[in-house]
Amino acid sequence: MTNPEQYGPSRYGEFSPEQNAALEAGPGRVTNPAGPFLASTSEMKHLNNFFMYFDTNTDSFISNMYRQLPYRQRFAIIYPELTAELEAHVAGGYNPVGDTSFMETSLGRLFADAYDLMRDQVDMADPGVLLDGEVNRYLLWG
Repeated sequence: MTNPEQYGPSRYGEFSPEQNAALEAGPGRVTNPAGPFLASTSEMKHLNNFFMYFDTNTDSFISNMYRQLPYRQRFAIIYPELTAELEAHVAGGYNPVGDTSFMETSLGRLFADAYDLMRDQVDMADPGVLLDGEVNRYLLWG
């Protein structure tokens, strides 16, 4: 993965007062990280529906649902420029479902980087993280 700081502050970085306020008012901070238990891009052949986290179609129930998830909200607060860039690619028609060569393109690597960054924004208390008492390793996979 490329350096996360190129996209904004890392999970350990310094947030702006606006980001701090948005995290506190909205999804809250990650206090019990689930990221280490989630599948990484190095384990995957493709990113499945991960791109849907960046679909801005407000007429789509699924797109609206994805945008309401706390880890997606945290990601958008912490990485607003990257979020906007990914949203623009999806609005332009990017849909990599089933593309096993995604890591061979710069756009695929950008989404893979976003996946790995979003892993750090998942808290164990977030909805869907635990299924029958076990961590859902493919939570972000869609």
